[in-house]
Amino acid sequence: MIHIFNDTTYGSYQHVNQMLFRHLNGAGYPAFYLQRFKLNFPSICRLRGLIKGNKRAVAQSDVPRVIEVRNSPSICDWFDRLNSNWVASQIEKSRDIAITFVPSLALAPLFDQYHRLVYYCVHDSDNQTYPVRNKRYEKRLVQKSALIFCDNLLVLKRLCAKEPYINLADISHSDTQTAVALLSKARFFLVPPPTPDPFFEVKAPLNSDFDLMYFGSVHKDLDETEFLRLANLGLRIALVTADRLALSHRNIKYLPLEVDSSKLAQQLSRSAAIFMPYRDNNFNASISPGKLNQVIASGKPVICSNRLFCQRSGFVNSRVIDSREKFQEAIASAVMQPERALPSRASHLLQLISNLIVNSAAISEGKHASKHR
Repeated sequence: MIHIFNDTTYGSYQHVNQMLFRHLNGAGYPAFYLQRFKLNFPSICRLRGLIKGNKRAVAQSDVPRVIEVRNSPSICDWFDRLNSNWVASQIEKSRDIAITFVPSLALAPLFDQYHRLVYYCVHDSDNQTYPVRNKRYEKRLVQKSALIFCDNLLVLKRLCAKEPYINLADISHSDTQTAVALLSKARFFLVPPPTPDPFFEVKAPLNSDFDLMYFGSVHKDLDETEFLRLANLGLRIALVTADRLALSHRNIKYLPLEVDSSKLAQQLSRSAAIFMPYRDNNFNASISPGKLNQVIASGKPVICSNRLFCQRSGFVNSRVIDSREKFQEAIASAVMQPERALPSRASHLLQLISNLIVNSAAISEGKHASKHR
């Protein structure tokens, strides 16, 4: 049995968390999606909601093995033990494998109870607003973890220090034999954000409903002024999100965020280009956005406001667009660019990750059994 500790809800924008959960269950390994663990202390209103909350998330009550867990961020050692006991009382008693996407000291006593601990790092702690306690704990978590997956090379190098790592994008096979061979060489693995297969099949529209489409969550590292500037040029912009910007415009339309990747890919087909309006800041310089590979897989033109992303991936910088004519020229230039190397499909990466996790546990059990013969 596998417990996956998440800082995202199952119904939010689909990351590797949700994909891995579905893949493990589909492969016959019972996995539970435990949501949503806090790394920062909530406001008073949020705290009241946590205390009054139910065990299962109301919005996800029809999704088997998705559990809403009441919990607290780390405060002090004795409170962390109390929190771990509180969390343990809300989940299945089995302590086989824990996969955590959260470096939470508040869960450390609970993590110590598992036979196998896997840390899947999708955030750069140095650029997050985590409490110092959690930033320090991440080093301990790495030491205790049997496997460490990370989607960012700079972050991975910081975590692994001088230990070897393997880039799973370079591995062409995902079978058990390959996984066992990799486990004999390293416990650190660089993993690009998995790209669901439907993104490779996005169609180019004959008559697009929108000029630009952004999909994903709305957060402080998006450049809202760029949305407004381009909308004022007459460009039709769609936001596929569960959130809303703090602005409105007749040329900006909101569409529901689809959990199903096939439906999300169909939505992307309605736009002439994909919009990535990220600010130029230290945080965006340190991340590996999952949608980066998804938009590359789609083959659609990409308009981006982040200079670093434009340089790395050959996207068109949105700041050169000052009229609809310039937008049409940007689309034409994007289409004429050489084809980019396609990312690995999610089906391949998830199979390889799953085999690494399951076989690391099997190898560990075999070693444990041999010691007691």
